[in-house]
Amino acid sequence: GDIEDPPILVVCNLTPVVRRAYRLGAPNRGTWRERLNSDALIYGGSGSGNFGQAETTPVAMHGRSDSLELTLPALSVLFLSQEPSDTTSAEAGVLATVTEGEVDRETVSARRQRNPEDAR
Repeated sequence: GDIEDPPILVVCNLTPVVRRAYRLGAPNRGTWRERLNSDALIYGGSGSGNFGQAETTPVAMHGRSDSLELTLPALSVLFLSQEPSDTTSAEAGVLATVTEGEVDRETVSARRQRNPEDAR
């Protein structure tokens, strides 16, 4: 990406154990949105995660002044990106709906039946 592009945090838990309250230094203060959670229900996972987002706290970690406290699902990868500070709540709600991975298989199946073109 370009130098102006916001950072993306990629967090891997390659152990068979869920890591709760895992603290990770964040390069910037604010809200970080889960863009991908490989353990989401939509991918056949357990649905463990961070409810779509995490907020930094002023706790120093990994050489950073702020950090995130995350749930790292077992055998999973998380991609997080920082939310722009000017995102409206309506936009944030749409992003959360799309990215949280909270869609169950029945919902996905119903959507595919209604519009098979969306299944691609």
